[in-house]
Amino acid sequence: MIPKNYIVAVSVLHMDEYYTAARWPQMGDKAMLTPAGRTPGGSVANASSVCGALGGKVFFYDVLSRSEANDYLLRDLEQYHIDTSYVNFTEEKIDSKCLIIVTGEEKTILCTMPRKPAMPLLPEQEDLFRNASVIYTMLGAEYIIPDTMAAFEDFKRHGARIALDVEFVCESTEQRRFLEAADILFFNQFGFRQNRGDLEEEEYLEYLLKKGTEIIVVTLGSSGCRIKTRDEDLRIPVYDIAVRDTNGAGDTFNAAFLYGIQNRWTLMETGLFATAAANYCVTQDGPRGGAVAESVIRRFMRGHHLLA
Repeated sequence: MIPKNYIVAVSVLHMDEYYTAARWPQMGDKAMLTPAGRTPGGSVANASSVCGALGGKVFFYDVLSRSEANDYLLRDLEQYHIDTSYVNFTEEKIDSKCLIIVTGEEKTILCTMPRKPAMPLLPEQEDLFRNASVIYTMLGAEYIIPDTMAAFEDFKRHGARIALDVEFVCESTEQRRFLEAADILFFNQFGFRQNRGDLEEEEYLEYLLKKGTEIIVVTLGSSGCRIKTRDEDLRIPVYDIAVRDTNGAGDTFNAAFLYGIQNRWTLMETGLFATAAANYCVTQDGPRGGAVAESVIRRFMRGHHLLA
């Protein structure tokens, strides 16, 4: 039986392949890469794993080809208690992956993302989306759902809220319409700066709120985050900790924030918990370092202090 309060995550599931290089090549140049391992990847998949580990109920949706690699990726999600039974499969070869090239302390990410075929949702899949408390996806992955705008408007009419991770600029009018239709927006600094264009920060925030966005979150790296609604404007700093690995901090923040929404916490409680989860993540290794039980984050909050 499907629970009453759950999240549906929609995105491209893929493998992250890591390589090291002595330097980044110039245009027309050649560089040698040394393989350095691979891990399951994808921002939304990482966030789903964190939310599932915390104790949230998450369903994952994608259109995948049948392959050993995708079987492995699905099994990996399932170990975080994520339900993958609603995934659609196609006979087309559409495996995706990201090449992460590390040169010194810098990372360059190259993504190969074959276009997914448009596969209509089955009635039981439509019901899953319509009855979700939140549908979480990232800008650029929304097209996986055919007739994107009409479908998401239908989901919203049935009570689902749309949460969107925005890490880059809208590339089309359709994407901008989709962004402005979201109920919850998660921006990183780059995504916020690029999408506001010529508008000042406060003007863009007010513009989005007038469009109907309920919650706007802007993560600011070492400067913490800002959370804006019509009634509240919160600024939360980071913790006084030693940073080990920032990979996955943003995904962990988003996941923990949605977990707080699932549990109907106040905005301040949700923001503080998400900040703690992201800060815990950067003390661990890898993008899923924050995929731990809620009790671990609570213990971290008791043992550390926010910077003034």
